[in-house]
Amino acid sequence: MGHGRIVVPPALLRRWPHLPAFWPGARVVALPPAAAPGDLLALSVGDAPPSRWDGGVLRLAAGPFAPVRFGGRSTPAVLFAAPAADPVAVALAGAPAPCAPARAQALREAFRAARIGAPAGLADPGPCAIGCHPSKGGLAA
Repeated sequence: MGHGRIVVPPALLRRWPHLPAFWPGARVVALPPAAAPGDLLALSVGDAPPSRWDGGVLRLAAGPFAPVRFGGRSTPAVLFAAPAADPVAVALAGAPAPCAPARAQALREAFRAARIGAPAGLADPGPCAIGCHPSKGGLAA
């Protein structure tokens, strides 16, 4: 990734704590007081950058895949991203590559196998379901 780091508002990191996993080669940090050269600010679609921000902006959306909630946190399995635009609209506006149908079929099969895309409104199984003790905030042994 050609950016110095990706900065994210603390509220977005609390909502999607696994966000850094989408950029394994980048340094993802909470929003600093000022941008450094090469910083890229990641924001949800519709959120405005701070008035003092003079770096690049990357818009994020979970798209048509309702994020599953575990332990009180939403965990999008798929993330659409685009510079300063609605990333879902950008993805849908692009002309498909010749290999797109085969890749789409492989993606559908992977989603089915991973059980991604459950209907919205399923009950949150709670922190214990993913090995966390709510009173301790840590992982079960």
